[in-house]
Amino acid sequence: MEKIANALGVTLGQFFLSANQQVVNIVRASDRAHMALDWSRAEIASLGSLSMGSLSSGSQFRASMLIIKPGGLTGKHATPSISDEFAMVFEGKVILKLKDSEQILERGDSVTVVAGTDRQWRNETEALAEILVISLGPYL
Repeated sequence: MEKIANALGVTLGQFFLSANQQVVNIVRASDRAHMALDWSRAEIASLGSLSMGSLSSGSQFRASMLIIKPGGLTGKHATPSISDEFAMVFEGKVILKLKDSEQILERGDSVTVVAGTDRQWRNETEALAEILVISLGPYL
């Protein structure tokens, strides 16, 4: 998904941004914007974003829910993150490939990933996995 965003010159969060920025933005579960790739058996749902231009030199905070179906993955290969990320396994069990190592993360486990680090999420279980991802990066 990030490769597609990079090719278009936008961040993943920008797929979900609305033109109307508000001080408070409530995103109802039933109204979340989703982007899915059937071949990967994964999708990303926007939970909201906040531009912080005056606070951190044009950065943007983005929250998303990464949903990976059984047997799903986020890409054929580990790819670099385009922003600093904090991720917490909200539901299920996943394998996180970082560079040449793999970590098994279960519900409640969390990880921080520095921008540019190669990573790939996989769900090799029979249950749905949900990962809360909060990223902070440049507002493009």
